[in-house]
Amino acid sequence: MKQLLEAVMAKLEWDVPQLQWIDMNVGQMYADDPPVHYPCALVDISQIRYANLTASMQTCEVYVEVTLHFAPLNLNGIGTPSPVSVTSLEQYEVAESLYKALHGVALGSFSPLSCIEMIREKEEYPRHITFTFSCTNEAFFE
Repeated sequence: MKQLLEAVMAKLEWDVPQLQWIDMNVGQMYADDPPVHYPCALVDISQIRYANLTASMQTCEVYVEVTLHFAPLNLNGIGTPSPVSVTSLEQYEVAESLYKALHGVALGSFSPLSCIEMIREKEEYPRHITFTFSCTNEAFFE
């Protein structure tokens, strides 16, 4: 799994130049002053499902989460009518770049990544976008 995570992070570094910080998600965003540069992508494996194929072989479906975090916007002037924020729309450009960089890409011995979900978190501040990708792999054991 380590190789898959390293490959995802390297792909993001190469193909999404807007990102200023790419790292494993170890809870950085729970800090009062998160130790990241924005925009950032935090990568994690959220779940692995195993199934036996034979007595000595399993297949696994791996779910990789990539969460995009953006610098908190200055909220002074809440309630003041204004045009759509260019800064806010740029977040979707980064999200689209991330999607294009990872969807359909085969990394190592894993099947191509398939984007299965994108969620824009609206209940937490600062808001963030989480993508979930899945891929499969077969493992032999003795």
